[in-house]
Amino acid sequence: MFRPAMREESFGIVAALPDGTIDLFKKDAEDLFKEGCFDEMEKYSLCNSKAIIQKKNEGDFDSMRSNIPLGVLSRSSIFKSPLVVQLELTTDCNLKCKYCFSKSGKPRKNELTTEELKRVIRQLKDAGVLSFFLTGGEPTLRPDFIEIANFIFDLGLDCFVLTNGTQLNERLLSQVSNRVYFVMSFDGISSHFNSHGGLDFESVQEKFALLKKFDFPFSAQYVLHKGNITDLESTYLWCGENEVDFAAIDLYPTGRAMANPDLFFTENDYESMLRLAMAKFRYEQIQSSWVDDRLDVPNPFYFSFIARLEEIFKRSFSGTFFASVASDGIVFPDNFHAGERMFPAGNIRQQDFYEIWESGFAEVRRLCDWKNFSCCKSCPLDKYYCDFRLPVFSYNLHGNYNSCGMPEVHRKLMLARIQLREKTENALSQDEARGRDNW
Repeated sequence: MFRPAMREESFGIVAALPDGTIDLFKKDAEDLFKEGCFDEMEKYSLCNSKAIIQKKNEGDFDSMRSNIPLGVLSRSSIFKSPLVVQLELTTDCNLKCKYCFSKSGKPRKNELTTEELKRVIRQLKDAGVLSFFLTGGEPTLRPDFIEIANFIFDLGLDCFVLTNGTQLNERLLSQVSNRVYFVMSFDGISSHFNSHGGLDFESVQEKFALLKKFDFPFSAQYVLHKGNITDLESTYLWCGENEVDFAAIDLYPTGRAMANPDLFFTENDYESMLRLAMAKFRYEQIQSSWVDDRLDVPNPFYFSFIARLEEIFKRSFSGTFFASVASDGIVFPDNFHAGERMFPAGNIRQQDFYEIWESGFAEVRRLCDWKNFSCCKSCPLDKYYCDFRLPVFSYNLHGNYNSCGMPEVHRKLMLARIQLREKTENALSQDEARGRDNW
């Protein structure tokens, strides 16, 4: 079961339920939540985000959004605060990953102290943030990592840690609450060491075994690129056999990847992409049979929910459903813009977070409105979910903020794998699959 959470908004409540469901509900559902009557809340659903997305391609999309007040649909600041915040503890890192979004290596000058971090976390809790992702660099390199992770969880908030895994050991894991959720990089059985350095496959297996020994919820995560696309077929098979949640991230045109063009796909990768897609479809069927009977696990479905909100509200997540706090206190709309230091909204050392949220994101929110991406209207991917519709990706590829943020070859390959999913018997729908790739 997942840790339940709720917060009020002007138009209703956001609630995360023990079965993993996260959605918008009418305010009448608040008492049911507090009483633990979660099964009765469905009748007070404000929009049933999953059903809306299912109806999107059936032509009934707009009518199903009608329960959401028009004033909410049209305003740029939809929620009183982000649902999820990425908190960068440090840019110190012991690896030099070729695609690192933050281009980490050395710590930033004047990084937040332990007490400053705790003050920020309290502010964000008071603002209604429900989930934290601790990132870096490598967050476990912070001397106060254990203290900060436990502090977040003790406040009743979900805490996730994005890690390269090199620092995970018995000493560290024995001191961290085992309801902190680790997300560990794993780029493939044969290709992981070449992508990252630090750990070979045998060492990766040892880290997974340690996490299981201490009963931590965890998942593995890879970034899909030219160097690992063929290796991932066998990796999905191994993860299925060993009950390891394995989540995918596409290679985005940002960070250190822009200096490593050999990572990006070419036309020659078409058949490899289709084989990988079939391996993923098979893995999803196996994964759906697993049962996790642990209690009070951090809810890993916030990003799936945010992806649905993006489609419902027709705008990208940056500075609208999500925010990122850099290790020097500067607040950005997301981790991708933070890596390029684009659209800083303010510094948490000088301003209250609520003030930054209210006044600091106006420009990026305007740019992230999908009506500004005119190129998307003629793209076949527009009928599906696309997370490349971000100013930072567009700027890195084209020098402006509202062009396609996806390299052309990648767009063709993505469309091919979506179409293959649609015609493959028993494959999950695009929305259901995105629900499993929670990151």
